[in-house]
Amino acid sequence: MRRASQFTCLWLVMWAVATDVLCSAAEQIDSFFMPVLATQRDAHSIELSFRLEVPESAAEAWVWLRGDAVFATGLSAAELRAWDSVRVLFNGRFTLRLSPEQFLEAGSKGVWRKFQIPSLQWIRSGVNTIRIFPGELKRQYSDSSREEPFQQTGIRWHTTSKPWLQDQSTVWRHRSGVPLKRQGGQLDVRITFTEETANEQHNPDIYFVSSWESVPPRGGLRRLRNSADEPLLWLVRGEAESVQLVVESADHALSGVKVMPQEFRNEDGHLLGSELWSVRRVAYVRDMDRWWPDPLVDVEEQGVHVPRGERRAFWVSLSCGPETRPGLYRGYFAVYVQDGPQRRIAAQIRISKTQLSSFQRRTLAIGSAVPEELVQSFARDGLFPLSHSRTRRLLDYTLRGDGNVDLNFSRFDADVVEWKERGARFFALPLAVGDAAGEPYWKRTFAIRVRDDAGQVSVISVDPRSDSAARRRFRQVIDLFVSHLKNRGWLNDAVLWLYDEPHTAEQFHLLNEYAELIHKAAPEISMMVSMTLGTDPSPAALPSLHPAISIYCMKANVLSDSEVRTYAASGKRLWLYTTTDDGISLSLVRPPLEARLHGWLAYRFGAEALLYWAADFNVGNIRWDADGDSCSGVEPYANGVLYYPPTQLGDSWNSSIRVQAIRDGLEDWALLSTREANRPGTRGDVQQRVQALMRSAMEYSRTSAEYEALRRAVILTLEEYAN
Repeated sequence: MRRASQFTCLWLVMWAVATDVLCSAAEQIDSFFMPVLATQRDAHSIELSFRLEVPESAAEAWVWLRGDAVFATGLSAAELRAWDSVRVLFNGRFTLRLSPEQFLEAGSKGVWRKFQIPSLQWIRSGVNTIRIFPGELKRQYSDSSREEPFQQTGIRWHTTSKPWLQDQSTVWRHRSGVPLKRQGGQLDVRITFTEETANEQHNPDIYFVSSWESVPPRGGLRRLRNSADEPLLWLVRGEAESVQLVVESADHALSGVKVMPQEFRNEDGHLLGSELWSVRRVAYVRDMDRWWPDPLVDVEEQGVHVPRGERRAFWVSLSCGPETRPGLYRGYFAVYVQDGPQRRIAAQIRISKTQLSSFQRRTLAIGSAVPEELVQSFARDGLFPLSHSRTRRLLDYTLRGDGNVDLNFSRFDADVVEWKERGARFFALPLAVGDAAGEPYWKRTFAIRVRDDAGQVSVISVDPRSDSAARRRFRQVIDLFVSHLKNRGWLNDAVLWLYDEPHTAEQFHLLNEYAELIHKAAPEISMMVSMTLGTDPSPAALPSLHPAISIYCMKANVLSDSEVRTYAASGKRLWLYTTTDDGISLSLVRPPLEARLHGWLAYRFGAEALLYWAADFNVGNIRWDADGDSCSGVEPYANGVLYYPPTQLGDSWNSSIRVQAIRDGLEDWALLSTREANRPGTRGDVQQRVQALMRSAMEYSRTSAEYEALRRAVILTLEEYAN
């Protein structure tokens, strides 16, 4: 392994020339030394971080990297040439790669990078200019009049020779439209010297990792055994399962990596068609100085870049419909690397004759309105919106001349039917009281928008705590809902989410007051309160919930067997409230196993549904890097974030590993709950084995193989009954 010698004094000489917005004459800025902010070094690379102060008056900055001085890094030119490539990041987002020779020659001969700073806010590479003047080629093509723009991989280049650029085009691996944010008049620069050579010399390590496990870009991980005697995946018809195919570079970087499932056929020759497969690349969230795998992004045409000494995972999913033929399928995964030979990784997949229908599925309710662009993703992934605000927008009220209210359910019905066809079981009624922050929901949910006979629109109160006219209208609206839901057969699936996370005695008194009024008007309506109470405040110090509240949505990591027995004895229905807290969690920093185990936990405690508060919280703050390999700006621990906005190279929203793990856990929950798996002689075995694996959300096995073994045992049990 080649390494640069140890160095102590790390300085970078940079030369900047800025021009004022209103003046054509250039204002010279003296050259200066920039101190190194941080240094990282391992066997394969040296990384230096710098910061350049850019004057507030600057409209653009010309940055000179002086290769002839070797930047006073303590590295000699010979030592620098011992590395295979140089990687430069500006503000952590825009990356350039070139050889040390090009780095030295370009820096000593001309302007290496020019930054446009329009409005002193954002820089986009698509409107910037890069000039490269390697010494020999500059002398060969010295006629500046021959300089012409040339578009390569989305960047507009200016160079003295188009043939030279074509020869060297593989050096550049970045694209246009990359935002570089300038903050506080500072420009962050990071330079890495690494070992990289041509792809044809690569011999990547290719292996499988379970979808229950995390695949960091580097460091240790648990590989999945793939043998000729054991199926890689077990599925029942009507469900999806995934595996991660990992490509790890050894001594050299890889480019253009792609994965394709090929020729999976069963004993009768039936083929698993391409429409059943999806292959996405695993991207990362940059948080807390680490890269956390979570976003799942479509593989672009140019494939995936794997940096030297790192790994990248492909999330390979197989979705079996009810018409998929059962059997043992044998085939292979083709792995393509640019300029390298195709690799074939053989595997087996077992598809059971057992079928899981959409009506057997379990669901995860999302407590916020679903954006329209995510509707299809929600339905595919087993999620559904449980939002009183969304339901409210689907109802059309009419105020008659006699002061009574009519209600048109047409749009509401169409929406409920659509979601039920997608497998959703519950839906929200349009009333709510408040939340932990004291948000007065009742002020808007007990106020309805009506249109009178003349077509005039107004907002009137239906608050049962208000005047007699409002109380009368409240009773009318409740009666209309109950009658309509009974006629459609939906009353048991309707949920009135009364209050979210009450924490004070005042909040308990308020929700109980409304619960009493609603119960008197319509005792058939199911009211729910979601609670995340732990030790502070103590539940014993708070008032009891009104007995008419029939659904307790409890925080999973504070739930015990004794509480479950108490709720069951009092006739309460149980939902689980998922969080990013301790125990089994949806936190970004936990392995996919934990997201998947929410379904198992629901089976363990006999819950009806799972609830999570949001799926797209503050996603407008998320920023992707140039190649969509990682993003930043995500809420801490990805709290409230299950989907990611499009990368700069794509136009569709991106699912996540946690969403896929949740979906798999919902399917596991459905399998564990099937009548056949819980018949006499098998019920106790399945339940006892789950209880042995999971005593609670805080005490549970972290070994995914134990859960997979039980899941396969259940599939075999279902097949026995099918025979």
